[in-house]
Amino acid sequence: MIKSNKRCILFTQFFPYGDTEVFVERELNYLSNYFKEVIIFPLNHSKILYRSVPKNVKVINVFDDLEIKKHKIKFLLTNFFTIINLLCYEFISHPFSSLKNSRRLMSDIIFQLRKVQLLKDKFFDFYDSDTILYSFWFDRWVIILSLLIGRDTKHKLYCRAHAFDLYEEDNRDGYILYRKFQFQNIKKVFSVSVHGEKYLKKRYPVFKDKIVTSYLGTLHHNNLNPLNVSSNNFIIISCGSVQKRKRILEFVNVLNNLPANYKWIHFGDGPDFNELINKINLKKLEQRVVLMGHIDNNIFMNYLKNNSVNLFLSLSSNEGLPYSMMEAISFGIPLMATNVGGCAEICNNNTGILIEKDFDVKNVAEKIITFSNSDMNSQSFRYGIRKFWEEYFNAEKNYYEFYKTISS
Repeated sequence: MIKSNKRCILFTQFFPYGDTEVFVERELNYLSNYFKEVIIFPLNHSKILYRSVPKNVKVINVFDDLEIKKHKIKFLLTNFFTIINLLCYEFISHPFSSLKNSRRLMSDIIFQLRKVQLLKDKFFDFYDSDTILYSFWFDRWVIILSLLIGRDTKHKLYCRAHAFDLYEEDNRDGYILYRKFQFQNIKKVFSVSVHGEKYLKKRYPVFKDKIVTSYLGTLHHNNLNPLNVSSNNFIIISCGSVQKRKRILEFVNVLNNLPANYKWIHFGDGPDFNELINKINLKKLEQRVVLMGHIDNNIFMNYLKNNSVNLFLSLSSNEGLPYSMMEAISFGIPLMATNVGGCAEICNNNTGILIEKDFDVKNVAEKIITFSNSDMNSQSFRYGIRKFWEEYFNAEKNYYEFYKTISS
């Protein structure tokens, strides 16, 4: 049921192209049911996969439809004052780094402005005082839109902030380009975790009134994971890209310190996937590990619905607030996760066990064994997990509250 007569323009990285931003795909169903019309502007285009969208949703590939102007000198002269303005923001904020990376800064500014130049006509075909501008990330789109509409008091520009687009120390040179400029022009930034909100407020206290928390959420269903208490096997699952920050290779070391009846199933591939396979083979753990690779999110959800799982494990070195954990607890599956980013807001005494960021694999194995023999590894504990999910991470409740806020 449509609840607002306003239009919402959603700005994404790739969605609905490619196979990333699964959480955007999930949210779009709620977004399209709230606003009379939704326009999606993806920053990048991929021909790998185009996902279907609801009837009242349009997708505009503006950067593919128009050519970038070739006259660089004319372009630079036309945008001279804007370029100087942005450079000043960076030199004041990070004088030494900006001087060192001045060439990269200039190149990046030109990239943003060219995007603006391409966007102008098509964007204003849809933009009016009743249009909400919603960027799913606190990144390039916020810069591009800030350059396009500036400090026009009529515009309603909002964004979410997750992890890579929030925590500056995890980025190149330890900061994010044009952050103050972004804050200057946006109405509100909605962090997906309280941890992220506190981080931004501490770093940018002058903009604290623009920073709030708004949790993401997952689909409501009536299923608890079918825990098989009579099984001799203890099933651990994980989900994520096989890359350095996710520390998926450490799962092999943890498993190697667990009894033979402890099994591990991983969902996801990534740049270190072959290295993971080699390490599993080296430790001779092939019979205890199932690598599912990259799969559709619906398959992952169906697995959680129909297969007994004892524990969801995350060993990441940094996170925002993982969507896969929300999905796990919606089925009542207990969590064990490193205390990074907003993980402590979803992995706690109500849902599982929090472990140190700089863990020892033997200690993690000991905690898993202790967990397996505790009341947490029971059906009754899972009812409490599901109740916690219902209160904090129910998509229908969280998203409609968010839309109500940005459209009021």
